[in-house]
Amino acid sequence: MFTDKLFGAHVCSDQVFDEGWQTLAEDRRYYCDCLMAPSARQVEIAVERLTTVPARLYAPGHGPMVRYGLIDLLRSYEKWSQAQKTQDTSVALLYASAYGNTATLAQASLTALQS
Repeated sequence: MFTDKLFGAHVCSDQVFDEGWQTLAEDRRYYCDCLMAPSARQVEIAVERLTTVPARLYAPGHGPMVRYGLIDLLRSYEKWSQAQKTQDTSVALLYASAYGNTATLAQASLTALQS
């Protein structure tokens, strides 16, 4: 099953499948935190649906195909998305304003975020 971003990892090697998948755990977690965390609820729904679909392997858009660590990766994604849903969200609003227009928009955005 082609999963695109789901179950990916930014790992560059000649490895096609996830032999020794335990060594990829940290890379997969980092990838999930960076790309999937903002969509934790959608990830949770997708993983829930995938548990009902028999698949021999997942082919993400990045990193090796998931064949050996399939069940563990599904469980990890469930756990990670649950953890993301309980996190407080922080936003950094960085800007530079030569004429004050950008500053006005940034201040309005900051006010909206705080309310």
